[in-house]
Amino acid sequence: MNTVFKLYLNVWIFWAVASLFSLKYLLQKITHKGVIRHTWVLVLVILILSASIYPVFATMGRSHAFKVKPTLDGLSWAREEFPSDMAAIQWLNENIEGNPVFLTVPAQDYRWDSRVASITGLPIVIGWMGEEIMWREDREEVNARLSNVSKVLSSKEVDSDLMQILRHYNVRFIYIGPVERERYPEGILKFEDWGNLQTIYQNEGVVIYEVVNENV
Repeated sequence: MNTVFKLYLNVWIFWAVASLFSLKYLLQKITHKGVIRHTWVLVLVILILSASIYPVFATMGRSHAFKVKPTLDGLSWAREEFPSDMAAIQWLNENIEGNPVFLTVPAQDYRWDSRVASITGLPIVIGWMGEEIMWREDREEVNARLSNVSKVLSSKEVDSDLMQILRHYNVRFIYIGPVERERYPEGILKFEDWGNLQTIYQNEGVVIYEVVNENV
C-alpha cells in the first residue's frame, strides 16, 4: 500500500500534463463547423473552476492562512497546542535510555493519541490500530491489546488482572496525559494510590509512572 502511495504522487504530475492534451481534444470534439457548443464549454469551465478551488482553500487551511511564522520545525504547532505533552516528551527524549515499553491510551489513526511513540520512537503496547491490522494481518492480537490496555486505564480498582496485563506486555512506564484524562477520567485516579507505581515525572497535565513492583 505504501508503494502505491509513493508512486501515485508522481502519477498526478503526469496526469496534469496529460490533461492539457485531453482538454484540447475535448474542445475539438465540441466544435461544430467552427462554432463551439456553448453548453459543453460551460460544463468544462465549471469543472475547471471547481478543480481550481481545492488548491486555494487547501493551501490556506494547511498554512493557517499564512498567519503563522514559517518554520521547518514540524512540532512547533504541537508545542502550542499540547504544551504539557511536549514538555513530558522532551523529558523522555533526554532521560529515557533503551526501549522500555510504555502504556498509553490505545492510539487511533490520525490522532494525537500516539504522540509518545511517534515523537520519541519508544514502543507502546498498541499503536495505530488500522495500521497494525494492515501490516500484521492479525486483528485478533490487535483487538486483544486494545481490550487489555482499555481495561488497565478504565478499571476503577486495582486487582491482580491489571498487574498481569502489565507483566504480559513487559510494561515499564505508564503515561497519563490530557488524552488519557479525557478518555478515562475515573479510571486513571487509581494510579495515584497504586503502590506498584512510582512517579518519575510530572507537570500540570502529565504524570509518568514507573512500574516498580510486580506484586500487587
